[in-house]
This record gives sequence, C-alpha cells and structure tokens, in this order.
Amino acid sequence: MIKRIIYFSAVFSIALGCINQNETSSQDNFEHKVIGDHSGLELEERLKTLIAKKNDSSHIGKLVPSLRAVDIDGNTIAGSNLSSVVFYNFWFTGCPPCIAEIPWFNKLAGEYKGRVDFIAITFENLEDLTDFFEQNPFNFHHYTMDRNEINRLSLTDGFPTTFVAINGRIVYWKAGGITVKHQKFSVEMEKQNEFYRNLIEGNLQ
Repeated sequence: MIKRIIYFSAVFSIALGCINQNETSSQDNFEHKVIGDHSGLELEERLKTLIAKKNDSSHIGKLVPSLRAVDIDGNTIAGSNLSSVVFYNFWFTGCPPCIAEIPWFNKLAGEYKGRVDFIAITFENLEDLTDFFEQNPFNFHHYTMDRNEINRLSLTDGFPTTFVAINGRIVYWKAGGITVKHQKFSVEMEKQNEFYRNLIEGNLQ
C-alpha cells in the first residue's frame, strides 16, 4: 500500500509543479496542475508517461530528518510522540500562496484532529506572529526553525513546501502554490484537499 501511495504521490507532485525559491515574489504566475480523471490501465499508463518525462523529487521515500525546530513554549518536534501520519508545511507570512492555502489546511486539520499531526514550520519568530494569527487563524502546531537549517536540510524548494510522512517516511512532497487571484483557486484547492484526504485515509492506523 505504501509503495502505491508513494508512486501516486510522486506523480501528483510532478503534476502540481514546483517553484524555485528565487521566484517566490511572482507566485501569482504559478501554474497549478492536476491529473485529470482517469481509471484503471489508462491512469497507470498516464502516470508512467509523466514519470518518464520528468523525475520527481528525491525526497519521496526518504525518512524525515531530525528537525531542529521549537514551538513558542520551547518544545521540540519529537518523532516518538507523533502520529503515524504527519502533515508538514513550511511557510512564512510574506508568502501570498502560503497565506492563501491556510483556510484549506484548517479544514483538513479539523477533519483529522487527534488522528493526524499537522505541523507548520517557519523561519520567523513565533512571538512576532501573534497579530497575524489573530487575523489569520492557522490551526497547526507551529514551530520556528533557523532559515540556514531549513536550507541545509534541503527540504524546501521555495515556499510553501508541503510534505506528508507515513511512519516517519516521506510519501508525498511538493513545493509551490497559487493565490486567490488564480482563476480556479477554489476548485484547485478542493482538488488538492481531496487528494490529501485520500492519502491520509489510506494510511491511518
């Protein structure tokens, strides 16, 4: 089951596309792509074709590295205390696509509260984000992490970067996003959430 999820996740990540960290100022131009509705052998052949055209992130299938991140109370991310499914999001307040997807992530966090750990990591000081969170509720467990450490781990390729880990191993990874100015923003975000639901439901223990 994990292999199938990793295989599909890798291709879905290709379809969504990635942005380079140097392009975060032009996020509105990010083209958000999804795989169309297919079934059976047709879908399998489509996925094989996509993989042949472009190899996906090398993160897929790897263990989540030790993250030197702390929350506002000084607690660290302790892998032994995490659930079997963990949803990670790297973001910052100056990133329009990061802000745009927060309400949609909140939906997921509400649906899987107590069953999935939702972790948001920023390089900003959490104590400085009080006013932001009052205006933009973000229902994840928030951590801050040194920007150089984030870069050293090579876990991001621009912001936002999101990945899902099953039993400590990355099965889905993508970088990039869209803003509310995107013509089909709500449609694309709902498609993305539906994908996350399927991924989570297939791996909850």
